[in-house]
Amino acid sequence: MNAANQDGATNEPSASGHDVNCLQLQLHTDEAVWMRQIGHLKDWCSKTRSVKVGIPARVAAPLAASSLRLLWLFPNLQHLDITFNSTHSRMDQSVVVACAELLNLTSLQLSGGHLARSGLDLGVLTSLWRLRTLAVRPHSDEELDGLEDEHLAGVARLKGLTSLSLRASENVTDEGMGALTALTGLRHLSLVPLGLWVTREAIAALSAAMPALDHISVGLHESRQVAVLKGLQERTPASRPQQQQQPQHEEAAGPAAASAPAISLVLNSPEVSTSSFFSTLTLVLRPALVSLRMATVESTDSSFLLAVGTLVHLTELKMG
Repeated sequence: MNAANQDGATNEPSASGHDVNCLQLQLHTDEAVWMRQIGHLKDWCSKTRSVKVGIPARVAAPLAASSLRLLWLFPNLQHLDITFNSTHSRMDQSVVVACAELLNLTSLQLSGGHLARSGLDLGVLTSLWRLRTLAVRPHSDEELDGLEDEHLAGVARLKGLTSLSLRASENVTDEGMGALTALTGLRHLSLVPLGLWVTREAIAALSAAMPALDHISVGLHESRQVAVLKGLQERTPASRPQQQQQPQHEEAAGPAAASAPAISLVLNSPEVSTSSFFSTLTLVLRPALVSLRMATVESTDSSFLLAVGTLVHLTELKMG
């Protein structure tokens, strides 16, 4: 693994780079320097399958895109993790197009930066026919706080995905959720936050369309959204993949035995961090809730502790 110097340039690796499984790189503001570095790395780390790239604020989107295209020189590259280091950076469409040219990718993650008003057309990634995992998590923005319905329609073209994580907009509606039903092979889905206008019926249809869905992670801003999530529990057992028949004397245990996927929640507003609301939430989602992240709860009685005690399948609780 190589290091970055104080100027953001990547130091040339030693011969031990032959055994590197994951390269960590910082794009250079001088394209000629970057090309020289990649020229060395492609020989010394030719077997690398995973690359993490940081994009400094000083690197404009066109330069970032042309630099990323050079990663095709790593013939075994399968996993690419791109982070926009500055909150002033833009997660630009040109970067997505550059990634679409790395045809061996099975996993792609884009994080940090901000979206422009036009958002991202992720449908261009259909060229990555091996792609199974996609994560797009920009920062919130005054212009666009996340991917909206039209952007989810582009994602829906990536039929081979089994894991999808998106920073969605609060403006997402049933139309966007309906588009995602095309991704019938999904096993893991993360939408943080969940659109304020998404209905229970849309969630039920989404769950029914994804028989392999084992886990879903969503963010809530309003208490009324708890009722929406009940749609996840309305998937019939017949829509789940058939599992090996168990002996009659053996009872299935835990969330895996239920027809609904396991649920992880991120509570994003003071309202959904109150003790009374938390008690209601646990009553509704108790059978499937496995992870909960929230702000500090103010409780003057034992209701909070009683509610926590009912979460028998909870494996993660983060507060504050």
